[in-house]
Amino acid sequence: MGSLKVPFPIVVAVALCAGIIVEPAVKSYFVTTVNVPAPISVPGNHALLIEETDDRGSWTPEQREIMLSNAPGSPRDFLTQHTTKEPNGQPGFILLDQQDDVKLMPPWVQEGLQKFKDHQPPAKLPWAIFSNGKTGYEGQVLDKVTFNKEAQRVFGGAK
Repeated sequence: MGSLKVPFPIVVAVALCAGIIVEPAVKSYFVTTVNVPAPISVPGNHALLIEETDDRGSWTPEQREIMLSNAPGSPRDFLTQHTTKEPNGQPGFILLDQQDDVKLMPPWVQEGLQKFKDHQPPAKLPWAIFSNGKTGYEGQVLDKVTFNKEAQRVFGGAK
């Protein structure tokens, strides 16, 4: 009997209906999308990392590194180098708790957090939003390779 190549989502749907658990050969947590509308309409490169501070203990070591490390070459170091500088000199990225009051923060932070809160289905934390004013990315932070790939796609290559 020959084999038929069927897109993985169809295989999963059929397998789930039959009560079979299917694992992909290669796990990819993010789907790279091209020409996605900017999640933040404010011009410039902006990155919003959203967390629930009380959940930090349940993060994987890779999530912890992505979200918290400022070491040279880290994902946050890339964001510092590639986001628009704010009038106060700070980079155009912020890590905040989903419950933070953002009324006094820049409009792009307010817009990004509202976008996160309005996400359907509800977004799973930790969450990243990247926007360059023309295109962007939104997704759960799970692995460094995909996080870096999406950040470079939206903000340009490494400096």
